[in-house]
Amino acid sequence: MNEVDTNSVYRILLTPPVPRVPTTFMEPVIIRPTQEQITSSTRIGTPNDPTEVCTICQETIEENQPARLILHCEHWFHTSCIDVWFQQDVHCPVCRHDIRSSGIASASESTSVRRSRSRSTSVQE
Repeated sequence: MNEVDTNSVYRILLTPPVPRVPTTFMEPVIIRPTQEQITSSTRIGTPNDPTEVCTICQETIEENQPARLILHCEHWFHTSCIDVWFQQDVHCPVCRHDIRSSGIASASESTSVRRSRSRSTSVQE
């Protein structure tokens, strides 16, 4: 081997490879709750407050419309609105509470959050 070939071999061996980044590297990752997580952290019912507004669509939740309550924070939404939301996100659209952690929160923490809300609600089990 001549000197030029030897230098080329060393250069190849000593040059670190450029890592290949997947084309999807910068795309957002969708994190959605499981149906079990949605069921355990929410309830279907009707808000007692006739002026309750779904913050997703900004419309009043009427008495005959199905609504979903997030148990931890007691925020109400149209069932159709929040179900679409949960296909893309695990957080309450109002307070950003992660519904996956509802079973982990202590009972005293959950009670203090509920007491801080002034509205009363009725929930159908």
